[in-house]
Amino acid sequence: MSGDGVFDHHDIQIFVDTLKADTLDYSRFDLNGDGIRGGGGTERFDLNMDGQYLNVSQMIEDENISFDERNVTDIEILCYYAYSDLYEGDEIKRRELLDGLCMDADIDGNVYKTVKIGSQIWMAENLRTTRYRNGDLISNIIDESEWSTTKTGAWVYFDNDTAYGEIYGKLYNWFAVNDERGLCPEGWHVPSFDEWEILSDYLGGWFEAGGKMKATGTQYWLPPNEGATNESGWTGLPGNTRDQYGRYYPDNNGASGSWWSSTEGSSVHYARAFWLAYTRIWLHRYSCFKVEGLSVRCVKD
Repeated sequence: MSGDGVFDHHDIQIFVDTLKADTLDYSRFDLNGDGIRGGGGTERFDLNMDGQYLNVSQMIEDENISFDERNVTDIEILCYYAYSDLYEGDEIKRRELLDGLCMDADIDGNVYKTVKIGSQIWMAENLRTTRYRNGDLISNIIDESEWSTTKTGAWVYFDNDTAYGEIYGKLYNWFAVNDERGLCPEGWHVPSFDEWEILSDYLGGWFEAGGKMKATGTQYWLPPNEGATNESGWTGLPGNTRDQYGRYYPDNNGASGSWWSSTEGSSVHYARAFWLAYTRIWLHRYSCFKVEGLSVRCVKD
């Protein structure tokens, strides 16, 4: 990047400085060749140069981080090589420069990709924790009747399928979101309605933001996955929901994803939430019952 033929912390500094410019096109380096500098990944990139496009891993600060070579962002490429044998710079400065960009972990040790969008840093994956920030367990409520009547925090895998949770994370009711013990990791929180609005405004408003937030293609989303570019790097997936009666609708898999805000609705029974769909390019805002099970994304304090 700096032109001296050595990949070190000075090159990382150049890249990271452009992240602070607060524009969507936040890097002058299009590392993955997708034509979107700094944004979402839409092109294949052979990180380990083995002639294949698979999931590969890299040790980052003693954590084994996975990268999908079929859809990798510019920041992910930077993180991968910054912790590879190609890096010849100062390790302390590397850690300081990339803090909050390559990984973050919850109380269970789950590590999350993160992405800077405008002035905000978001998790680029759905939350998977089973415990509050202080270590207390969140109830895993399977029974429909118990789920529909509880007034305390709870989580489930969609359709009680652990394999589903590995991709889409867990579903939480709003009582877990609102618990004072903290659902998100230290230094993170569930975004308020206003913080969701900041994200939406930065991506062009409610009627344009959704396409820029959805993972591309139809590996996870049903076709046509209307307008999905993921140029923000937010990588929204169709995690489905659990309704207020504790029911699941597996026939709708791939159709939509919903995420909580920390903001209550107009009634004591409701809270504000956000929704992406395979047939829409907009980010839909709505109110739903607090007992419903939705995905959660965290934003950095």
